[in-house]
Amino acid sequence: MKGEKVGLSRKNDLGEYTLITNSKWVLLYQIINNQFSTIKLKIKFYYCLLYKHYKLNLLILKPLKMKFELVELENLSGPNTTFYSVLVDEDSETLFEKFYQENKNTFRDELKSIVKTLDMIALENGARRSYFKENEGKLGDLVCALYDTPKSILRLYCIRLGSTVIILGGGGQKDKNIRALQEDTKLTHENYLMRKLSDLLYKKIKEGEIYWEDEMTLSGNLIIDTDE
Repeated sequence: MKGEKVGLSRKNDLGEYTLITNSKWVLLYQIINNQFSTIKLKIKFYYCLLYKHYKLNLLILKPLKMKFELVELENLSGPNTTFYSVLVDEDSETLFEKFYQENKNTFRDELKSIVKTLDMIALENGARRSYFKENEGKLGDLVCALYDTPKSILRLYCIRLGSTVIILGGGGQKDKNIRALQEDTKLTHENYLMRKLSDLLYKKIKEGEIYWEDEMTLSGNLIIDTDE
């Protein structure tokens, strides 16, 4: 073995190389090469996951054109708070109605608890901050979630316009092992819809197209297009 050369020799015209060495160096080379192959596979795997995640979000959260219409929920509103929800595009059901229909069979008790909380807000206490988990969107955009109990699974997103007007959105199942909404495509979609609506609503109020008729009623053009 003494004096045996270690190096690379050209194998073919395509630029492939083979290692000229003794068995120990061959074994070491194979181990290192296998490790690098494993690392490359892992990098490729996680890249594909990230690409799939962000591509999905781009498709879901950044449509070319959307239409929001604010609709008062008269059956939930009361003397202390007015509830609105949102029709998206040509849907016949609001986001809150969809949320209710999606979960009524599996989470009947939780939905009863949510409706009971909404009744207390509308009829008794108004939309106090203690009922909501704030800062569920961007800083200052008023997107929040109805406060849940430690054992609850459902997450309902909304926009809190003070203590007298709440815009109910949609939501979904937020398992306790989910630490961030971005880990769940459904929650991400519902949350970003409310973020987008909040941005557009702020602009409409600033421009005077939507205004307060009184302290509990929004008036004006309650149909908002994203391409305006």
